[in-house]
Amino acid sequence: MTPLLWVIIALRAAQGTLVAFSAVGARAIVADCYESSERFKTANWMTIAWVTGPILSPALGGYLQV
Repeated sequence: MTPLLWVIIALRAAQGTLVAFSAVGARAIVADCYESSERFKTANWMTIAWVTGPILSPALGGYLQV
């Protein structure tokens, strides 16, 4: 939506920074709330959620658009 390349680059940098903050925050919450084996199980479920979101979102977005 913008013809200026530097705006796109700046917004992508902001997007990457904010996603990194949320990922680190989520891992810190898991580390603080769970102990040993429960921590590993919860971290695995969190990783699955982070991976399947970008995979499923285009199909879900297309379905909702129609």
